[in-house]
Amino acid sequence: MLALLALALFPRPDIYANSTSSALPALTSAHQIHRLTNADAARGYPVRLDGSIVLYYNSELGNLFLFDPTGGVYADMRHQPHLPLRSGDRLHVEGISAPGGYAPFIDRPVVTILGHGAMPVAPRVSLDSLLSGAYDTAWVEVEGIVRSVVESQSLTVYADQAASGKGNLLLTLATGAGRLDIIALDSGGADLGKLVDAHVLLRGVCGPRFNRDKQLIGVHLFTSSLAGLQVLDAAPRDPFSLPVRPVASAMTFMPDAPAGHRIRVRGVVTSHWGGHLISIVDDGHGLLIPTEEPTGMSIGDVIEVVGFPAFGGYTPILEDALYRKVGAALLPQPKPITVAQALKGDPDAALVRVQGRLLNQTRTPDEFTLLMIEDGRTFAAVLPAGAEDGALAALREGSRLSLTGICHVEVQADRTPKAFRILLRSPRDVAVVQRASWWNASHTRFVFSFGGLAIVAVLSWVVVLGHRVKRQTRVIRKQLAQATLLKNAAETANRAKSEFLANMSHEIRTPMNGILGMTELALATELTAEQFEYLGMVRSSSESLLTIINDILDFSKIEAGKLEVDSREFNLRDTLHETARALALSAHAKGLELTCDTEPDVPTTLIGDPARLRQIVINLLGNAIKFTHTGEVALTVSMESIQNDGPTLHFAVRDTGIGVAPGQQQAIFQPFAQADASTTRLYGGSGLGLTIAARLLRLMGGRIRVESVPGQGSTFHFCVPFGEGKPVPVWSGGRDAAAGALVLVVDDDATCRHLLARMVGSIGCQPHLAANAAAVWALLEGEGGPVRMPALALIDGQMAGRDGVSLAEEIHRRWPRMRILLLTSPGARAPTLPAGFVETAHRLTKPVREAELTAAILGALKDEYTNDGKPTVSPVHPPVLRKLRVLVAEDNQVNQLVIRRLLEKRGHAVSLVLNGREAVQAVCQATFDLVLMDVQMPEMDGLEATAAIRLAERGAGRHQRIVAMTAHALKEDAARCLAAGMDGYLSKPIQLDEFAEILRDCEVTLVGQGERS
Repeated sequence: MLALLALALFPRPDIYANSTSSALPALTSAHQIHRLTNADAARGYPVRLDGSIVLYYNSELGNLFLFDPTGGVYADMRHQPHLPLRSGDRLHVEGISAPGGYAPFIDRPVVTILGHGAMPVAPRVSLDSLLSGAYDTAWVEVEGIVRSVVESQSLTVYADQAASGKGNLLLTLATGAGRLDIIALDSGGADLGKLVDAHVLLRGVCGPRFNRDKQLIGVHLFTSSLAGLQVLDAAPRDPFSLPVRPVASAMTFMPDAPAGHRIRVRGVVTSHWGGHLISIVDDGHGLLIPTEEPTGMSIGDVIEVVGFPAFGGYTPILEDALYRKVGAALLPQPKPITVAQALKGDPDAALVRVQGRLLNQTRTPDEFTLLMIEDGRTFAAVLPAGAEDGALAALREGSRLSLTGICHVEVQADRTPKAFRILLRSPRDVAVVQRASWWNASHTRFVFSFGGLAIVAVLSWVVVLGHRVKRQTRVIRKQLAQATLLKNAAETANRAKSEFLANMSHEIRTPMNGILGMTELALATELTAEQFEYLGMVRSSSESLLTIINDILDFSKIEAGKLEVDSREFNLRDTLHETARALALSAHAKGLELTCDTEPDVPTTLIGDPARLRQIVINLLGNAIKFTHTGEVALTVSMESIQNDGPTLHFAVRDTGIGVAPGQQQAIFQPFAQADASTTRLYGGSGLGLTIAARLLRLMGGRIRVESVPGQGSTFHFCVPFGEGKPVPVWSGGRDAAAGALVLVVDDDATCRHLLARMVGSIGCQPHLAANAAAVWALLEGEGGPVRMPALALIDGQMAGRDGVSLAEEIHRRWPRMRILLLTSPGARAPTLPAGFVETAHRLTKPVREAELTAAILGALKDEYTNDGKPTVSPVHPPVLRKLRVLVAEDNQVNQLVIRRLLEKRGHAVSLVLNGREAVQAVCQATFDLVLMDVQMPEMDGLEATAAIRLAERGAGRHQRIVAMTAHALKEDAARCLAAGMDGYLSKPIQLDEFAEILRDCEVTLVGQGERS
């Protein structure tokens, strides 16, 4: 921008030089040069200035401003070598005069440095004086309020000469009712971030701006450095620390408010018109805010704006504004107005609704305009170019329309309203009240004339059409036959693809079952630390491979349109906490805090698909853990809205990880895509997790988006509609003991600390929060300590600095009567505690469920403990109710060994067979409590074997319990097994918790049958 300005203001003067310059008298002062007209200067007077002072020198652009006791002058150094000049240098300059864009200047200067001296005294001048042209090239001092500070780049000087691109600072100063741009080569150590809104005093040389006719159109101020800038009144350190003022108070008289400075307002966004004009409303008053950049805000957001009040149309505007979102609110209803009311100016900047009849439509590169008329007065309704749709274009002239948008009043020179426009936000803001009748005199004449011609044409066309129909019928029949062949080929290819994926899944899952099963068995044995680490890596790698396999299967089902969403009643809090706990081990292995927080007003029982919700949450939490190295990963659930058919919930997964660049935030939802190729290599993964989550949400009627700052973390937001199930009764037993009880909550993570405090407060306790041991001692022993000692301490077992176990021991030693509950990370060993020390019945593992924490606190406060100091609750892993006789039908030897060892470790008796035929014979010859039947086996598969067993049972009065074990993991595979007569279904690799649940159900059933018998 600066280079183009230099080209326009100081053109090359070569054409003005002539051979008569040697005969002209020499000019020895700046005043003499400035007294020439441009026509005289073109004669090329010789110039000799001795002792002139450098005011400003830009070596990249060749701009040199000089000063002598008679005034200032410009010298064109564009064709001279770069010199080490600085402001204050004294020079001897020789050159010739030349005409400039506004005033004469020195061309072809030859410079000799004589020394360095002081800068001249700068008179303080106003912007009006500068705009008069009287201070051209003068060294002046100006005062004003800084509006903005940006860094620009020098691009080109001439079309054939590129500059180096040295950065320049462009500082905009508000002085009086105008603005002045100051261009500086260097910051001079000034803190640029603190200059905006500061009242400053600075010096520079005045450089005029001109048009092609050498007419003055503005001025710049040039200075080499901001080092001499003087701050008269500093700007607030944080602009958002200014007091919030009502929108209606902008540009009103306030005796205590300094004029010309920024103000802070808050309001609801009613429009973001064309990406460059925001409107907000506060207490019924509107305000328009020009902006050059997209804000990323939506209609209905509550935002805070800090900006400079300025004259708008009829109402003020805020210029050079900063924004931040602080919440969301219901959009205010538009105010119905008439054209007469709008022309009074009162609804300016407000959200309004007005009616009128359509006169015509126009399009420009920037706007789509509906010209309206009402009560004999015209007005316009405008949309940004490209925002209109076909429905608007099809509106007939004369239709009566209802328009909703922002009223923008235009004023005359005396600031009285003269017209107004309605800024439409989208085509939905246009509603047709009454459509114009198509029939009019012109249309009627046209119809009758055209009808006569049409009858003649139709009669002629009927004959021709008959022949064409016969010919085209033959073509269509041929095309239909080809389409049928292509359709059959596509269906065959799709079936082949599905069968290939299913078979590949089976072939991979079968050995994976052996790898994971053997790894689990090995981890349960006595191992060295090195062996335990190696096997843990094997398990982690196997689970990652299994995740990729599941992602590919799910993606293929989504692509084929075969994925279905279930609808059943489920417990939201249990589902989310079980999901979070499944990932807690990997989070805490990286030293991350993983929290799960559901707002109290969110219903507990919902109707929807818990399996798909769990899959979405696992994908997002797993992604967050993978890309986060320090800090925390948090899942929060809140109410988005509620309709007649149920609530829509808002889920947010926040992390403090590497973040996603703005240009990549849409790409991460595409198949097999990550933010960049290096991310895939560094972190691994199939690139399908976010794609599957987004498409599952689409099937569930939801949506997903991401907010991210590279290096600071990301937040994935998604909303899902649910049906509301039957309310869950709240258990109130023992809460009387908790009413008003003080509970000390100690956790070094702020998110966990406040989440625990909310849980504690929900049961009637009074939480006291501490982040570390020092805060605990300050609370318990410091001056003005608690009015009464806490009855219970809730302590995180793993904290930075002093760990929670040693802190708990110290508290127990000083205050033996205080109950203590410890929270431990997944996978951490149970702490060894002194005798008489109180702990929970089973370790409260992070992330802790609210129900578990409530039960533990109430138990501790009621003192319901056995003699050995343990609470009287059932253990986490219940004992085996009955030893089972289990027949395992499996042809893979590794999987045989895995299943056998898992069963024998639980005390069950195991028999093995290699195929379905042997399984049928074994069931006919012996009695088994359970048959685990592989589906794919030689000679006779599991489905055929099950059918044979069910056939043999007819009339026998018994039912053999059979559970399928298969590496086929599709939903239709489970349905096929159940349809064949099986009682249950386990997919390989076998998950230990699902396996244990199958055995437990069998034990419970047999025990019940034994009691009845």
